[in-house]
Amino acid sequence: MPYSAPEEIPTHAGEDLPSSFLQVESRADFYWDFPIALHCLHNNWFHAITNYYLTNNIGLTSGDHGHAHPKLTQFMQESNVIDEKIPRKFSKPEADPRVNSVIRVYLSAAKQASDPSTDSPRMDRLATQWAVSMAKKTMKRAYHFFKPLIKGNKPISAIKPNPKEYSTIVGVGSIVPCQIEAYFLALNKYVEEQDTVLDVGFGLGYGLNILAIKASQVNGIDVDPKVLDYCTNTVSGRNPRLKYLGLYDGYKINFPDDHFDIVTTVDVLEHVEEYHLFLDELLRVAKRGVFISTPNRRPEYTNPDGTPKNYWHLREWSFNELNAILELHGSVDWNFLNGPFEGPFTQSKTVVNDTLTLSPFLIKKR
Repeated sequence: MPYSAPEEIPTHAGEDLPSSFLQVESRADFYWDFPIALHCLHNNWFHAITNYYLTNNIGLTSGDHGHAHPKLTQFMQESNVIDEKIPRKFSKPEADPRVNSVIRVYLSAAKQASDPSTDSPRMDRLATQWAVSMAKKTMKRAYHFFKPLIKGNKPISAIKPNPKEYSTIVGVGSIVPCQIEAYFLALNKYVEEQDTVLDVGFGLGYGLNILAIKASQVNGIDVDPKVLDYCTNTVSGRNPRLKYLGLYDGYKINFPDDHFDIVTTVDVLEHVEEYHLFLDELLRVAKRGVFISTPNRRPEYTNPDGTPKNYWHLREWSFNELNAILELHGSVDWNFLNGPFEGPFTQSKTVVNDTLTLSPFLIKKR
């Protein structure tokens, strides 16, 4: 509702547009995040400003920053499904340069406007005008998006991201503990000295570095140009056993039959539509077989309709379901990683109550 003054807003409520305009008008240099957020939203830029990594992201090392009300904090922790998909901290180089740039331009203008020796117009007036203009454009776009949903009585929760748009790049600066454990399992149990290994879906590249502890040569392919660019700068030239990094279309691998001793694919299978074709192609280029790690379908990570709560996953399997699929392609040496998401983990040859990942080795038929 349109509060007439900030003090009318309940202490547990989020700030709405009218009160935010009043704040910007009162001190444009301090309340810069509101017009910046509108600008980023209007331009469809990925944009996240939180108290966890605000100063590191934009290079500000001093200043006052607001603190969320406890009820809002509790809501974000318990109800915000995006919170677990976005790292709480981004390293400075990984912040969107467009966001950084517009913040610096805005703050530079605010500093200049506050200098009494300049003839610049009042920054508070300019900032408010900019915010109002941007808000009208952004809210108009939001209205056109939500209107058909409201008319059709379609629940907002039905709107889900397209899994094909997923990029591991959102995890830069963080790791997935069970992935690390899976790569070490592959290294210690299936990789032999002098092996050549292909990692399919190398993501942020830490699996390549683990496999290279033992393999004489590691190679990686992925469908995502973003992670290829990232690993070209972070893995290539640093890992002397890395021979090749490249892109592929998700199904066709441009290497001859039996080219690699083993193939690894960690947390990839759950993203693949035609998984039988995918498995056949991985087996084609492998001499001995394919190491796979994929989430075990657990109740706490599954919606009532059976779909994964992680909306980037097309599906997740139980042991029996995945075993039936894999046995169509070869014999299976089963492994299971057990424990909480953050670890520590135990390994077993049978499913237990806290099995987190299904991590089999699919042995190539001869």
